[in-house]
Amino acid sequence: MGCAGSNAFTVASFNIDGGVVTISLRYSDWCHANWTVATVHNAGPQDGAEFWVQNQNGNSAYYGVNTLYDYGNYWTDMVNGVPLARACVVDDVSFPDFKHPGCTGWR
Repeated sequence: MGCAGSNAFTVASFNIDGGVVTISLRYSDWCHANWTVATVHNAGPQDGAEFWVQNQNGNSAYYGVNTLYDYGNYWTDMVNGVPLARACVVDDVSFPDFKHPGCTGWR
């Protein structure tokens, strides 16, 4: 069956770049794992981004791109989903500072 697909759901999400990109925290109760997905809905600013998932045990997985321009989904690897986790992003437009990334709450 796998961890994604019908075994996974979005826990929390938020938009960046004026709604062009959605950052989502995903969870699979089948695998007890979390990951982050960046979904590009339509053409927008060609800016770079780095997004990640992290849990409260200190595990994290990152994905970085030079431009989030092409339509579609970009996702991180999975981390242990038993402790609380969150999805975060820094990009050239919405959250340009690693000291103040955009994040979901801990879920």
